[in-house]
Amino acid sequence: MKKQIFHRPERCLFCLSCELACAATQKKARREELPAWPRLKAGHLCSHCQDAPCVRGCTSGAMHFDERGYVISDSEKCVGCWMCIALCPQGAVIPRPDGERKVWKCDGCQDRGTIPACTAACPTGALVWSESPWEI
Repeated sequence: MKKQIFHRPERCLFCLSCELACAATQKKARREELPAWPRLKAGHLCSHCQDAPCVRGCTSGAMHFDERGYVISDSEKCVGCWMCIALCPQGAVIPRPDGERKVWKCDGCQDRGTIPACTAACPTGALVWSESPWEI
């Protein structure tokens, strides 16, 4: 099984440390002129579904699985139909905050190569990086 982010809502204080860590990490990784906005929204985590509705519904191939089995969005291929936003059962695919008609979603901090920034920053252990929800 692949590791993913699990949420324990009973531990969440809505301090938004996860969102701040995500925004800072994404800003560093992208080196773009975009504002520092998180790909993660507290309570809206991407499950990187094995049979992902967002991937199945993507007409351009922008939403796809990477070699690790995580659902990734390629903004170069995105045509802005937002079908993936409509199909995501977790609400984890969101419009880009810069107004460009593209989507944004968690990429599992693929550039970090370690524990995702949001889980590392969570002070209460509400976010856990694990292979199974039963291990948390």
